[in-house]
Amino acid sequence: PASRSRLWRYEDFSFTLKSKNEASKVKAIVLYEDASISKHEDLNIEGLSKMTNLELLIVYHQHFSGKPTSLPNKLRYLLWDGYPSSSLPSFEPYNRLVQLNLPNSRIKRLWNGSQVFRSLERVDLSYSKELKETPNFEGCPSLKRLDLTGCTNLVQVHPSIRDLKELAYLSFRDCDKLVTLNLDHKCKLSSLKVLDLYSCKNLKNTPDFTGLPNLEHIDLGECTRLSTVHDSIGTLVNLTYLNVQGCIKLKLPDSIDVTSLQTPKVHVT
Repeated sequence: PASRSRLWRYEDFSFTLKSKNEASKVKAIVLYEDASISKHEDLNIEGLSKMTNLELLIVYHQHFSGKPTSLPNKLRYLLWDGYPSSSLPSFEPYNRLVQLNLPNSRIKRLWNGSQVFRSLERVDLSYSKELKETPNFEGCPSLKRLDLTGCTNLVQVHPSIRDLKELAYLSFRDCDKLVTLNLDHKCKLSSLKVLDLYSCKNLKNTPDFTGLPNLEHIDLGECTRLSTVHDSIGTLVNLTYLNVQGCIKLKLPDSIDVTSLQTPKVHVT
């Protein structure tokens, strides 16, 4: 095919992966599932490392072989539905990644140790059912949104999550095996507005809300093993939504005046 900076056909993608000169010219790749996909099931993706100018990668396909040793440092947007490997390739510390979206992936551990992603604002690992622990987020100071919805084998949350000062949205929705969420009064989650713990059926405790002073939306619905809510929930002056429906063992703390919560300002279900 002729030289091009944008690829959306599997034939062109396959050719470019094998050509170092062509690979360096590519800036954007968008590959959607299609009827002819089966003949590309053995497409080896190790050549992604050669696409040094790649800025955008969107893939809706799971049947690739191999694993790139690294991903381009100019990559800003990554969406790979059904990412086939158990971990993410390495990035150099000066990478430009802003969004990392790997829903329905086979990720078990996103990365080892601390990785530096200074510009990273969004991580979506929703429905990555093999994920067992969250990574060390020390190198992600700009993270604003973390979606772990449907990570049904997640059992451990790295303590570095407490220091994400820019984090505004945090979802553990349908994380069936999550038992505890250790967010204590030392948390620095001053930007957090949404905390979604819906249907965390084994969750036994809620965070100390002292370190989450600007929460507006808390969903604890169907947390069937949850028996108490931390007293500090009464200090959340910006709270507008609290769902405790289906929490059959839950007793709200005495610090909460239930009648005052059920106002037009705060919706309790």
